[in-house]
Amino acid sequence: MIIAFDIDMTLLDHKDYEIPNSAMLAIRKLKQAGHKIVLASGRNLHNYYSRDIVDSILPHALVELNGARVVVGKEVISDIIMDKALVKRILTYSEEHGEAVGMTDGDDDYYTNQDYIYEREMLNWGECGRRFKDYHLLEKMDVHTLVYYGDPAGAKRLGEHFPMLSVLLFSGKGGADIVPNGITKAEGLKELCHYYGMSMKDVVAFGDGSNDVEMLKEVGMGVAMGNAVEELKVVADMVTDPIGEDGVWKACKKLNFSLFLDWKE
Repeated sequence: MIIAFDIDMTLLDHKDYEIPNSAMLAIRKLKQAGHKIVLASGRNLHNYYSRDIVDSILPHALVELNGARVVVGKEVISDIIMDKALVKRILTYSEEHGEAVGMTDGDDDYYTNQDYIYEREMLNWGECGRRFKDYHLLEKMDVHTLVYYGDPAGAKRLGEHFPMLSVLLFSGKGGADIVPNGITKAEGLKELCHYYGMSMKDVVAFGDGSNDVEMLKEVGMGVAMGNAVEELKVVADMVTDPIGEDGVWKACKKLNFSLFLDWKE
């Protein structure tokens, strides 16, 4: 089977920015049983703030950027780029309205309203490790998806102004993924299933945010974390406990993976 995990607030707890030990143990046991582990995230998983996570889990495949890019090992099997004229329009709108929109590529951060991001991160964490560059450079780069930082009202206005985009709120409501309509983690998983010669019925997926809705609806078993947004819980086949209460492990036990029966809670 394919076992797909969202990262933020599904595997990675933002309270301490650590993956719970029980979730790491679950992943190790799933690998030992021969299941394929996939990270399915809105992140660019090749960026500086994601590499350590990928290296700690060593997944078989990545469905990243909300499904815009799918990677197996070092092979890119799907890669969808946003229209450059549309990217320019989004950046112009964001600049005019004082919104913080952009993306991180490699080791560099390209965002409008960089002061907002700096102040927000200093307030939340007491430091800002961003490596800001001129966001205008995005107009000539290959952009898959963008990220919005701000309140839900700003995200809603952005979505209304660009109806060809899906603006998907983070579960913490502090921002959103900006994705062209039709690009989803579910579509990325379909590409992966085709590659492996498997069916979406052979996929178990875990998530917590709005960008996980299509994925949980279309896989064989969709698991929403206890801390997930309500719209995800509604479509999930199972709602487990929150991330901080061993939600991943407990879901695996309920799914009757026999390899989990020997764990002592």
